[in-house]
Amino acid sequence: MNYKYLLEVYDILISEIQNSKMLTTEQITIMLQNVVPESYLIYQIDFVKNNAKSNFKISDAIHNLHPNAPVLKKGQSEPSEEGLKCLPKIEEQLKIQDKDKSYVWGRDSSKMYILINCSLEELPKENLFFFYYNWVLKNELEPTKRRIKEIISKLCTKEQIHDFIHKKQSNIESFLNKTIQRINPETIVNLYRFSNNDIEKNCFRLIYIYVEKLMRHIEKDYYKYLDKNSQVSLKTILETKKEIENKYGEIKTYGVDLQFDKKLMVLIEESFSKIMKLKLFQNITYKELSYSVEFMTEFLDLIKNNRDLTSEINLKECLLMLNFNTLGFFDYYTDEIKKVLEIQETDIEKIKILFKCLKNTNQKFLLIENKCNSKLPTAKKQIISWIEEEIYYLNQKRMLLPVSNSKNENQEEETKLLTGLSVPQLSYFFGLLIQTGILQPKTHRAVFRFIADHFKTKMADTISVDSLNSKYYNIETTTKNAVREKIIELLNCTKF
Repeated sequence: MNYKYLLEVYDILISEIQNSKMLTTEQITIMLQNVVPESYLIYQIDFVKNNAKSNFKISDAIHNLHPNAPVLKKGQSEPSEEGLKCLPKIEEQLKIQDKDKSYVWGRDSSKMYILINCSLEELPKENLFFFYYNWVLKNELEPTKRRIKEIISKLCTKEQIHDFIHKKQSNIESFLNKTIQRINPETIVNLYRFSNNDIEKNCFRLIYIYVEKLMRHIEKDYYKYLDKNSQVSLKTILETKKEIENKYGEIKTYGVDLQFDKKLMVLIEESFSKIMKLKLFQNITYKELSYSVEFMTEFLDLIKNNRDLTSEINLKECLLMLNFNTLGFFDYYTDEIKKVLEIQETDIEKIKILFKCLKNTNQKFLLIENKCNSKLPTAKKQIISWIEEEIYYLNQKRMLLPVSNSKNENQEEETKLLTGLSVPQLSYFFGLLIQTGILQPKTHRAVFRFIADHFKTKMADTISVDSLNSKYYNIETTTKNAVREKIIELLNCTKF
């Protein structure tokens, strides 16, 4: 059947399920008989040795049309002697001595399967419906992949392919999220686990699983065309999560031996907890997932190849090279420099220290191009900008010092202007002035220092430059809305 759009077959199936337009048992049976060569129940038998005695465990029967049924090839291996000895007892326990059956032995002697033939008419209607939809979805997957390939082969430019893949990403992402809402699972495990009594949700699970397989095909075959800011498929995250957790476990072990700074280790764990403590409806982008894998891989290699990382200073520089550009790391890094500056007696000595830090930071090379936080500048750029602004401030202070000393010592301190805006709102408002070109400062920090020197709020007489800087790069929606209202008030004042 030719469908008008890529996901039409899945929309049709969902509509059938929701409206209870199920086919009759006879119709489903006839259709399955026409396309399925065999119908049988599978019992998996696991052999276990306890004190040189053979024992066995029988799993619940599963139909060969069930999506979780094992894929079996008859004649995989020769039966084991121990298995043959247990066979009469197994058949007696299952009460299948007189059943039409066959055996498939696993590749090793620890497993075997008993296949009991059964007609489709013997199965409950709900099971038939479920098996039929599994067959439809399974057989629709490959043609859908081919349609994607055919469409892409007809596109002339990379831009057209990018646009096509981005649209499919967006459509599939939206479809999967809506399907999760229909299933309404309590946990990620329940999303993929079929229940025994809810055929409707089981069918929704089937649809989710197969559409996710389609998304993973796009991820694998057309990765370079993906929108890296889009959401990664949940199955891909789950598989990658194991790799990240294993590597982080190794890093923690080395961290204890090498006495890594606990604050930095907490910052690392907090940054990747979104993946390691994965929850439903958590939006993780390809950039975030890619950075997490790169970070853990490069970090572990650095530790293994440089076992002299025995201090937090070296670990700090290591994180800088790994482009760990979180606000927490920026605060930690700059606080460490401030501690050194505080013990210097003169501004000249402070400037010398800062220039040395600037040289060392400039000479650092980034091992990872991706950033931990895609909305912020690179870790290196943040630190360099901060150091340059500190140097600029100290130089300006030295230039203004003679003028300041010549003034009357009893001169009253300049009064700060009281503003009705909060600190985050001040930072955002002046940021808008910079973005629109109304203010054209040499550095952002110079503006933040001006605000700190000349403004106070109803809640604080003293405003921190670092606080303004942090709020500038981490704007909350409530802050934007409050400033927008003030700007509207200003516009209203211009009316005649």
